[in-house]
Amino acid sequence: MQTFHLVGPLRPLQALAIDLTWLLLAALPGLWASLPPDGPWRGGALFGGVLLLSLGVVPCWLIMGATPGQLIMGQRVVDADGEPQLSLQQALSRWALAWVGLLAAGVGLLWMCFDARRQGWQDKLAGTLVVDPGARDTSASVTTQSDSSAEHAAM
Repeated sequence: MQTFHLVGPLRPLQALAIDLTWLLLAALPGLWASLPPDGPWRGGALFGGVLLLSLGVVPCWLIMGATPGQLIMGQRVVDADGEPQLSLQQALSRWALAWVGLLAAGVGLLWMCFDARRQGWQDKLAGTLVVDPGARDTSASVTTQSDSSAEHAAM
C-alpha cells in the first residue's frame, strides 16, 4: 500500500500558471511572427499552435511525473491506483481532458475545489491524482493498493 498526500486546489492552479507563463513566453513570439500579417484565422492558428505546443506536458508527465510548474510546486501526477508512473493513454487523456475542462469555462479544472480526492475532470476521467510526495501530513492523504501489493496481500 502507498499513501499519497493529496495536493489542494490552489497549488495545481499555481503550477498551471507557471507552465502557461513559460509556454507563452517561449512560444508566443515565434508563433506570432510565423503567422501571416492579416487573415481572419490568425487567432485560430495562434490557438492551434499553443494547443500543439502544450502537448509537451505529456512527455514531462511520462518521464518526470510532473510538468516544470508542478516540479517547482513540489507535485507529482500519479496513477490513482497507486502506480507512480502514468501510462501513455493516461497522459494523453489527462492532457485532452484538461483542455476540455479549461474550455468549459474552467469548470473542469476548478472541480478539484469541491472534490473529496481533489481531482479535476482530467484527473477523474484519466484515473490520476496530483500528490505531494514529500508531505508528512496525513490529514489529506489517500491510501492506494497497487496490483503487485494486492497480489501479495491475497497470498
